[in-house]
Amino acid sequence: MTEGLHPRSVRDWERHLGRRQSPAEVRRDLSAGSIPGAAHAVARRLPDREAVRVGGASLTHGQLDDASRRLARWLVDRGAGPGGRVVLAAGNSLGYVIAYLAVLHSGAAVALVNPMLTATELGHLVDDADPVAALADQQRAEQLDELGVHHLLDLDAAARAGWPQFLSSWAPIEPRPLSPDTVAHLAFTSGTTGRPKPAPLTHRNLVATVTAVLRAWRFTEDDAVVHALPLQHAHGLSGVIAVLLRGCRGVFLPAFDPDALAGAIDTEKATVLFGVPTVYDRMVRAGVWEHRRPHSLRLATCGSAPLAPALGAAVAERIGMPLLERFGATEVGFVLSNPYAGERRLGTVGFALPGAEVVIVDDNGTEVDDGTVGEVVCRGPSVFGGYAGRSDPKRATWFGDWFRTGDLGVVDPADGYASIVGRSKELIISGGLNVYPREVELALEALPPVAEAAVAGVPSELWGEEVRAFVVPVPGATLDPEILDRALAEVLAAYKRPKSYRVLDRLPRNAMGKVVRHLLTAGTETEGPAPG
Repeated sequence: MTEGLHPRSVRDWERHLGRRQSPAEVRRDLSAGSIPGAAHAVARRLPDREAVRVGGASLTHGQLDDASRRLARWLVDRGAGPGGRVVLAAGNSLGYVIAYLAVLHSGAAVALVNPMLTATELGHLVDDADPVAALADQQRAEQLDELGVHHLLDLDAAARAGWPQFLSSWAPIEPRPLSPDTVAHLAFTSGTTGRPKPAPLTHRNLVATVTAVLRAWRFTEDDAVVHALPLQHAHGLSGVIAVLLRGCRGVFLPAFDPDALAGAIDTEKATVLFGVPTVYDRMVRAGVWEHRRPHSLRLATCGSAPLAPALGAAVAERIGMPLLERFGATEVGFVLSNPYAGERRLGTVGFALPGAEVVIVDDNGTEVDDGTVGEVVCRGPSVFGGYAGRSDPKRATWFGDWFRTGDLGVVDPADGYASIVGRSKELIISGGLNVYPREVELALEALPPVAEAAVAGVPSELWGEEVRAFVVPVPGATLDPEILDRALAEVLAAYKRPKSYRVLDRLPRNAMGKVVRHLLTAGTETEGPAPG
């Protein structure tokens, strides 16, 4: 790869920003300060403006700042501070947002825990986090107590008492200056192929990635961000951080319901919607936009999982604008995005966001030509420094200072738009030839009777590996593998076409809509007709 900054990435920054700015200035603007420092500055400037609303309860920026600094006092009195970690395990609620910002005000790192984990899984994460305290809803607080975690605070009990009354016993701490390199999150990778790995993310990492999209997507203080994504995940939590950094408004649903989300967009006059393919699919199926268009929206984004082109087109028709697809990962934040001002190309993830350098490389870490599939690697202020407490071989996750995402991508030679075609671990090698799962899935999802599809490699005595397709029919349709195979023969080479099919009611997905592929081949799938 080239020495210094990657030239095309720098050009991509200008495409997003709509103007030329020196690379040093771009990165300087992205990497300054901390989340609680920025939130406190916003609270002083806009104390009476609503900041967050969850489930009908709301706080202004001033109230959120005061409440979080009071809860931070409770944490600091119990040993929380820089270098420490505090578990946060709860569903979406106003208390979650208060607790999140409180941990950051204390100087400690938030250990983000999925509240849907089993007690055993929670125990693994607690072992990795080694927390000084924990903030949790009632069910998780009981589990954490059984695991021996000290200094537990039940967020449900605080909510029942009323947050102002509950917090009145503690004086708010004074905002403490934090280095941008202080760890803010201990995030855990999704663990779709094994035990999640803890990834420490600094304030610099988080401020850089969220500020990049705030600038690229033209956020202002007048924006209202709405979503129903889990706040413990980077995608959902980025909406909270955007509110704290920009001083806009966030409306976060306690759980996803198509009618409730559509209603919130209308009543809150939402300008920005964050979503994943599963959310948009259910919105379309529920028909919530058949007779009303979300006129207040200026932007609807999609990420965390591949978007089927047919679904993207259906959503665009109903909301009156194309979805903006982007790409990121826990360890790197948002690094690729379609442009806000410019063509949003369905099925692509655009080009490098401000501050991020993104390159497609071969197995040796050498940049490949446009049009050639390779691994997506990146570096920049949003990229973390390495996993905590693990002895992963350096080459397994890095090429020098370039982080290996494990995602396979390709850049269109004509215009520089990047597409994600699969994961390197999911690459299927059949008869010595590479098969990229997303290419086969897109071909299947283009067929009228197929609602969604996933493919995986299964052992084959003849080919080493062969492609198996897992397909979900559209309501009322019957899937005939022979008919599917004949249709695929028009668009895919023989070695890429599935050798077997399984028909499912639905694909196994995690909380963010990603297909959990190892479950497909673990004998849990519903058997369907075999190909003729």
